[in-house]
Amino acid sequence: MVADATNTKKLSGTGRHHNPSFEGIMKHSFSPPALMLRNLPSLALALALAILGVAGYKLLPVLLAEADHAVPATRCNPAEQPCNATLPGGGRLILTATPNPIRPLYPFRLSLRLIGVNAGNVEIDFDGVDMRMGINRVRLAPPIAPDEPFTGQGMLPVCVSGRMLWAATVLIDTPSGRVAVPFHFELPTH
Repeated sequence: MVADATNTKKLSGTGRHHNPSFEGIMKHSFSPPALMLRNLPSLALALALAILGVAGYKLLPVLLAEADHAVPATRCNPAEQPCNATLPGGGRLILTATPNPIRPLYPFRLSLRLIGVNAGNVEIDFDGVDMRMGINRVRLAPPIAPDEPFTGQGMLPVCVSGRMLWAATVLIDTPSGRVAVPFHFELPTH
């Protein structure tokens, strides 16, 4: 075995040669700052996943529109006729929208009358029945007087696939919990 005398020296009694440049590389590669730099992408990914997990957990009730009570979906377009539903535990609601017809990317007015039920927050979540369209939830303004409706303004996105079955899910916060009332409808094609 031939060794360069300038770069290596024989370690006494071991039969191995010592290379100072290799030792420097190894020493530098396994130092704590070098290990941290090498693991930085993995640490950043783990931190990002943890943040997304916490955010997802916190937003889950908003994204899923969870409800304590649900009414079966009925087919009704609130722009063509008033949509009625009886609520669990009593009371009912009437949902209307103007103008008729509702068109994608054009705002429309919403009116919701509650009869025989006390409500805190009222929202309407618009989404595709067979194709999720993202979060599109409208919080309705409370009535000015007891006999007035909750009101708000909505807008539907464009569906590139043509005809689509929409769900307008009314979410009502009542003293007995959140109630979900879905109405399914299609927009006219022109």
